[in-house]
Amino acid sequence: MNILKEIVRDYNPQRPPAEIWPKYIEYEKMYRAYAEVRLGYTLLPVGFGFNRVDWQYEQAWAFPEIVKSLILEPEEPPHGEEFKIISTYRIEIGIPSPSWNRIKLKDGRDFFIKGETKYEFFYSGVTAAGDKWGSTTKFSRTGAKNAPTLTIDVYNTSDAELKRLGGWDYSINPITLQPIQYEGRYKQKRQNK
Repeated sequence: MNILKEIVRDYNPQRPPAEIWPKYIEYEKMYRAYAEVRLGYTLLPVGFGFNRVDWQYEQAWAFPEIVKSLILEPEEPPHGEEFKIISTYRIEIGIPSPSWNRIKLKDGRDFFIKGETKYEFFYSGVTAAGDKWGSTTKFSRTGAKNAPTLTIDVYNTSDAELKRLGGWDYSINPITLQPIQYEGRYKQKRQNK
């Protein structure tokens, strides 16, 4: 890790990450395909340089700006949110789909969850007879015990407020602000022997 830090510190041209991100993802996909097909590795769903030290150094030389923000100094997300750069990386190599955090609320609106937040969606109204009713739906994709819980009164929450309370819509890459490059669900390649 010290050598990676030295490369990033001393040989970093400071290019905008949005400019080099597509090439970085292309290289990561190439490494994954080579490791599986040529070397016969069974890879983890995510792994910088796919856990090959030589590839990690190559990536640090080629993309020090991304290595810095993805591996060495990732910006800690606010409590309850996921690392956007890691989620984006995983989506673009095909691990989850871009809609991994989209849920459809009972009123038909889409809501994008924050990966490390628990949700309680409260629905309420008045029947034709004038009786008040209410129900709560709980939703979470986190196992973190200290994850924050956010309660949303769905029928009394505007579209703008719902967007503010939600997470990132990963159909848009948060690094490039362009449509995400998703080529379908990743399937591990098998070598014919």
